[in-house]
Amino acid sequence: MSGVTRSRRMRQLQWLAIGLCTAAIAVNYLDRATIAIANVKIREEFGISATAMGALQSAWSICFAFAQIPTGFIVDRLGPYRLLGAALVLWSLAQTLGGFAHSYLQLIWARGILGMFEAPAYPTAVRVTSNWFRSEHRGAPTGVFNTGASIGQAIAPPLLTVLMLAFGWRMMFIVVGLVGVLFGIPNHKIANPPTMSVDELRLRGVLNEIAQQQPSLGNGPVDDPGSVRGYVQRLTARAGKNADQWVDRALQFFLFLLGELEAQRLSRMGDRVMGA
Repeated sequence: MSGVTRSRRMRQLQWLAIGLCTAAIAVNYLDRATIAIANVKIREEFGISATAMGALQSAWSICFAFAQIPTGFIVDRLGPYRLLGAALVLWSLAQTLGGFAHSYLQLIWARGILGMFEAPAYPTAVRVTSNWFRSEHRGAPTGVFNTGASIGQAIAPPLLTVLMLAFGWRMMFIVVGLVGVLFGIPNHKIANPPTMSVDELRLRGVLNEIAQQQPSLGNGPVDDPGSVRGYVQRLTARAGKNADQWVDRALQFFLFLLGELEAQRLSRMGDRVMGA
């Protein structure tokens, strides 16, 4: 049976999709690191303690954790690239807003919004991998997009420190946020994933061959995913010819079982009467 062959163009699109996810995750970690790099400067400007700085990180973590819950449902409805592109723009705007914060409370709100919109980064990368790669070929792309975290963590300290020393912590926030916005706007348009996963496409090819080899089961190949249901119905239609016999046998067994249960109940009642 034939599978889904991968052309050179297909392979390029597959790895372009993974590359975009990797870059998005790297930007994700770059944005996270800004608060750590600017720690001392922020404390000096707002006159807050180390505990208050910890609360900033907690605001991000709590919002990030709770936003993970609906992300899976949203990615199934909107698609991974549309969601990732929108989330990247929104979390980058939140990062930019942090640079305009004039109070500690405003900064907490900005970090919380940042955490909420950064949540889709990994779920969308997993979905992109599922859409573009067959199940037996997903190890390599999964390893690649996971490197985005290490790349972001590696480049963040030197890059952000240079920006902060040159322009101040506020401009650092703004510049990093604007970079994310510029990357996020075209992100979902560069490489749109297929409407079905590669495994589903392969299944369609298998079902087409079965339908062609078994003309009695249908009138030709399976042309759309909805035909799979019809194919199953055609398979079960043969069993339906003897449905009456199965119903009769099931009814006989059911009546026999009821009789046995009633006989046991009467026997127990007789035992109690005799014992009394």
